[in-house]
Amino acid sequence: MYYKEGNFVVAKRLFRDMEQKGERPDIVTYNTLINIYCKEGDFVEANRLFRDMEQKGERPNVVTYNTLINMYCKEGNFVEAKGLFRDMEQNEERPDVITYNTLINMYCKEGNFVEANRLFRDMEQNGERPNVITYSVLIDGYCKKGKMKEAYELREKMEAQGLMPDIYTYTSLVHGECKFGMVDKALKMFNEMREKDLIMHVITYRAMILRLSKEGRSSEAFNLYEEMIGAGLTPDEKVYTAVEGSIHKA
Repeated sequence: MYYKEGNFVVAKRLFRDMEQKGERPDIVTYNTLINIYCKEGDFVEANRLFRDMEQKGERPNVVTYNTLINMYCKEGNFVEAKGLFRDMEQNEERPDVITYNTLINMYCKEGNFVEANRLFRDMEQNGERPNVITYSVLIDGYCKKGKMKEAYELREKMEAQGLMPDIYTYTSLVHGECKFGMVDKALKMFNEMREKDLIMHVITYRAMILRLSKEGRSSEAFNLYEEMIGAGLTPDEKVYTAVEGSIHKA
């Protein structure tokens, strides 16, 4: 109850009271406290609790591992995240889709697509069905590295599995195409988003406007700028400068 209400101080005090009374915390209690410390950025205490639960014979479960792996990935400490995953496998704790998605995202950030794809295959072989997030994470990784062919192949596989791309999938594709100069393909994808009534993200507009401005397509850039304003989205300084510059050049 206290955890759900965000009252972390009370939750931690109750845990200390349990320890002082000699009451043994269960897996739910440990997971709750570890998650609290991770949210607070207190990794030392989160790890102390993780070691403590093992020493007291409380076996970590998939929730415990997911919380800590996610914490390390967010901090960019990929070595520790990989170590926890190995520990998880050694303890025969089966990873779930959250575990796989977190680690696939980590490997994509490293640019290690061999390992990212190995995990993708592993999760399928282990009966863990990839979801929209899994595909979107991999597609985003490919797009950031300019591997657009691989990104589109994954999109096709995704749709063949009955999973429809969401706003994040499309935004990754549009951003990748804009970044690597494929502005017409980006526009085609942007229009596809419109047709599907997806709520546009400021990042999507930003990528399109900056690329169109760079290509000297000032009227198209300005039209998107007006559309962006009309959608209630706030352009940043770079977008303002790009649109203003392209208008003066026109």
